[in-house]
Amino acid sequence: MEKLCDTSATVQSDPADMQRQVVELLRDAADATGDSRYRTALGVVCGGSPGRPACDDTASLAAMAVMLDARQVDSVGKAARFVARGLPAEHSKQAAAKRLAFKFRQTMG
Repeated sequence: MEKLCDTSATVQSDPADMQRQVVELLRDAADATGDSRYRTALGVVCGGSPGRPACDDTASLAAMAVMLDARQVDSVGKAARFVARGLPAEHSKQAAAKRLAFKFRQTMG
């Protein structure tokens, strides 16, 4: 942690240099301590995207469209719940169904 104290004393007044130094300090601190708070701060400084990563639901949305066109289900929500049950990598089938219904309404009308 001595490096953190020594480096912080040499912070430049140029904003780009300051950001680079802050990023370097946070990376060093995260590596040296293993403290996840430094990684979180690094994500904030570097502009990491909030929330979960995007996933490709193209096949699921197509399956929902087929079900609705064939009148196997009578609502987008029911189609989403049916398709979500078959998604093996989802932790929450309810959240997956909500996401699918939202995406379907946004993309398919």
